[in-house]
Amino acid sequence: SLLVGAFRADPETSYRYAAVAAKASRLLDQHPRAAEFRESAQRAWQWAEANAEIEIQAAKDRKAKRANSIDKAVREMKALAAIELFRLTRDPSYHDAFLQLDRDVLSVGDIAMSYALLDSGEAHPDCRRSAIEMITDAADTALEFSEQNGFNISLYIRTLPMMGYTCLWSTPGGTLPPVLPRAHYLTGDNRYLAGTVASCQYSGGANPMNMSYTTGIGPRQPLAPLHIDHRVSGQRPPAGITVYGQSNPSMGYSFDSFAHTWFLNRYGGVQSTKWPTAEAYADLGTWPAMNEYTVHQTLSPTSYTWGYLAARKPIR
Repeated sequence: SLLVGAFRADPETSYRYAAVAAKASRLLDQHPRAAEFRESAQRAWQWAEANAEIEIQAAKDRKAKRANSIDKAVREMKALAAIELFRLTRDPSYHDAFLQLDRDVLSVGDIAMSYALLDSGEAHPDCRRSAIEMITDAADTALEFSEQNGFNISLYIRTLPMMGYTCLWSTPGGTLPPVLPRAHYLTGDNRYLAGTVASCQYSGGANPMNMSYTTGIGPRQPLAPLHIDHRVSGQRPPAGITVYGQSNPSMGYSFDSFAHTWFLNRYGGVQSTKWPTAEAYADLGTWPAMNEYTVHQTLSPTSYTWGYLAARKPIR
């Protein structure tokens, strides 16, 4: 049987859930469960408001692993929940709750975008300006980074390590929140649209291996993602899985060592740790840092960016 890991309610998760449920209720307003999502979001907010300080102090008292960062994490999720509940209900108390928080929460991409989407008449003008500037500044950095490498890899945090878990080869913009499509939506500046398209090229197949990093896309694609069902049933993997992609093999990451020792270097040839990173993908299927995938790290940024390109308005 499948083991299920569960945890009790906590304020960070409750605020996050409130934000997601509120957004779902607003976007799916004709769905039969829209009212249920709305009520659930409000109840999650109420629980978090009543219990946040108690839970934060309890985490510090028991010296939890995240005790030093829990205040910031809860504050950021409260900001996102407050904005999304305000967008859903137009209840000014939620907006007031957001305004009582430190403005540094607008340095988080999802929070900045959520606030930037408020109508100018509803938003605090300085906050909305800061939110838009956060996104466009990050997009400008991503464009500059893209123009300085041969594969149009678009990052706005230059120090992101070149490892599979950051997905900088396999997803547009890596695991970071997608700033280029957001900047285009907010400004209409086609530089950001061109940058968005360019950011999809390497992961879509314009690379030295002529391989897309998403199953079902193109003539050459991953055939062995770390997906158990297709392996044990002898089928091809389902379409739509974007894998992590390669790490820089010369870095000697410990989580990659078994693959180099027992698979890639067993039969001689050029040592796999000397392979060019841009050509170092291996379709083993049992290599977590290479062949694994997650909803939040690979599927989400890929589908967000491709979805925006498919749904955007035509260029005029």
